[in-house]
Amino acid sequence: MVTVVVALIVSVSQDGLLYGSSNSPILLVALACALGAATGHYVSGAFRLGLVGGLLFGVFGFHLAISASSLGAKVAEETLCFLCVSAGGVIGGLTPAMLQQWRRASARTRRSLLLAGVALLLLAAWRWRAVSIQTEFIMDLQAAGGFVYYSDINPLPLILDEDRMDSRTEWLRTFLGMRVVQRVDLQPKVDHRRYIQLMVENLPNVEDLRLRAEHIDDDVFVVLNSGKLPKLNSLRFTSRAFDDAALARLHSLPNLLLLSLNETSITDVSIEHLATFPRLRILSVYKTKVTADGVKRLRLKIPRVVDKY
Repeated sequence: MVTVVVALIVSVSQDGLLYGSSNSPILLVALACALGAATGHYVSGAFRLGLVGGLLFGVFGFHLAISASSLGAKVAEETLCFLCVSAGGVIGGLTPAMLQQWRRASARTRRSLLLAGVALLLLAAWRWRAVSIQTEFIMDLQAAGGFVYYSDINPLPLILDEDRMDSRTEWLRTFLGMRVVQRVDLQPKVDHRRYIQLMVENLPNVEDLRLRAEHIDDDVFVVLNSGKLPKLNSLRFTSRAFDDAALARLHSLPNLLLLSLNETSITDVSIEHLATFPRLRILSVYKTKVTADGVKRLRLKIPRVVDKY
């Protein structure tokens, strides 16, 4: 507890002794060694073993913090490094005491602890691999010209359905404070068919998708209609080539709350099809051929729908 409090206090100042210099890693590991030695001395009288344990676990904590930071951890890098290294130092100092208890434990207790440890390691490895794969996909998408927005940096909050306000608290957020991808924006030069299929595999919980392609292949509609993006509640098309026939290929997505068709070529012909979307609440038809009469007809069919723009 003392270590955590000290870490939080020191991390407030990013210009302090531990940050802003090339010696930062050395100083952090030295801190871990000191914490390990002190903990080992006061807990089990094992000063040297605590020092060595603090060194080893401190280095491990430093690399863990750097990896978590590169994967998009929400905690500031300096704070994350300080916390991980400090925790590593304390754990290293407790290692001698834990080894003593291990020697005194029965064979049955040892087996149980080993099995629990292996299970935790496998679970952590599985989740870490999933996060790594997702991060690689996001980097690939961004390199191709796409944009990714996270739930904690939401440019357009969707306050559409109170029942969904907790839906963004995914396992990714709870795992080392990782940020949840909420919105994907595919620019015209991005291969929409390829990246939407990859998105289904890597970002199945995305809630907001924007498509800017001049031509959208049938394969894209197959994916959108397949139900493989179950939390998709906001869909945006931006293309003059997107017309009534293209919209007709989109099924009445059961969870769709917002549909943006700005700067497309849809007309009042699409009103009948739009009326089949069961939960639609916001419709954006800015710079389209939909008339005011068409919007009125849609409101008569679905009174809760509002023309947002």
